[in-house]
Amino acid sequence: MENKFTWKNEYSVVLILNIIYIIIFYFIMTGNR
Repeated sequence: MENKFTWKNEYSVVLILNIIYIIIFYFIMTGNR
């Protein structure tokens, strides 16, 4: 049970990091124009 919780928690963190990277990348691409 603990293992599943930590796995889900880590997965959520990775998902949030991916969203942040996409937003930063989008701002860089639009800023270069």
